[in-house]
Amino acid sequence: MRQLVPSALAGTIVTLMLVLGPQGSPTEALPAEAANCSYADTHARGDISRPRADRALRCLISNEREARGLNRLDSSERLNEAAQRHTADMHRREYFSHISPGGRDVVDRVRAYSSYIDGSDSWEIGETLATRVGKNATPEQILSILMNSSSHRETLFTSRFRHIGVGWTLGDPSGDDDGATVAVVVGDR
Repeated sequence: MRQLVPSALAGTIVTLMLVLGPQGSPTEALPAEAANCSYADTHARGDISRPRADRALRCLISNEREARGLNRLDSSERLNEAAQRHTADMHRREYFSHISPGGRDVVDRVRAYSSYIDGSDSWEIGETLATRVGKNATPEQILSILMNSSSHRETLFTSRFRHIGVGWTLGDPSGDDDGATVAVVVGDR
């Protein structure tokens, strides 16, 4: 786990997590709550739109939080924008990292693409990344990748987070148009 504490924002912690999902390996069965999330088991390629995949993954993550006694997360268009731009950039420029080739991290992206933290004295941002290679990427499979990482679970189940943004780009970070590249940005301000 990498934590950044920007010097101008003492006391604000930014948590960054990274995992590369199993490529082609079977996913574990998910809890029954997944059935309540429309399109959770729908393949991203052709059968589901990006907004539907985003909503399904947000729903699945909130269900997992609720099962642990935590609050559901409210969708944030500002965090969605930062997450979506990052996944598109990773696919287009063929990298998979919390830090872009130009040195931007999640805080830089949230500041550049949204006003989420503007004017806030205190804020916290977390980011998780996942990718699924092949034509069978579904929101359930992406959730399984995230749930199989203790650092991702730590970020997603931080009780202080109240907002979520999801970026879902068709295609993996190698530049292949199959699969999916996903960023989940969670925050509180």
